[in-house]
Amino acid sequence: MSWTADLEGLGGERALDVATGSGKLARELLGRYREVVGIDTVTRGFAATEPGLALLEMDAETMSFPDGHFDLVATSWSLHHFANATRVIDEMQRVLRPGGKFLIIEPFLAPNGTNQDLHGEAHGLVAAIDRARGNCHMPLFERMQIGSIIQGLGLLDVQFAPMMVQAAEAGWDLEACQVAAAPWVERMRAASEAADLDAGLRERARALAVRLETEGMRTSPVMRTYGTKPD
Repeated sequence: MSWTADLEGLGGERALDVATGSGKLARELLGRYREVVGIDTVTRGFAATEPGLALLEMDAETMSFPDGHFDLVATSWSLHHFANATRVIDEMQRVLRPGGKFLIIEPFLAPNGTNQDLHGEAHGLVAAIDRARGNCHMPLFERMQIGSIIQGLGLLDVQFAPMMVQAAEAGWDLEACQVAAAPWVERMRAASEAADLDAGLRERARALAVRLETEGMRTSPVMRTYGTKPD
């Protein structure tokens, strides 16, 4: 699915994708901007072979770009991976030109008593496992927390749009949800047998693998936030 196809006002010279990962969003933006830069702490997952697309290793908390360098700054599925999300957001704001566009795409917790809740629970356990292994990974934010982060930026014409990814669409039957959960079941089973994890984490992983296999899973909703930096 496209995260930006229906957004108005995109386009310009330079766009920045923070914590670019596999580069999906960076490539999507490439059709709207002459130059797209993707940064990440480790540049693995894709090679920047397309004209106009650059991939750089850089700490998002201390970017080397000058003030007001980009027409758009964006990050997707990444806020919960930052050790200091507020600092990263401030840096994104700094390198964005006045009148430029600010875009955040982030999954959020939305408990509703269905197997969609299992995605948030599974993600929370994976994040705890990553932290136990020395990696920065936090639980998903709640919707109000994302709103509070954005509110502090003073953006204009802010649009908050909850979106559903493919596995969360209404009408998915149990079998489809079980298929969607299968990769998570394998992750939980592997964690339940990992010698480097404590007994509590291993037991949580074992129990969650059983629930995921039985109940299936629908993915948490995603909040797309889009606004304009004041002149």
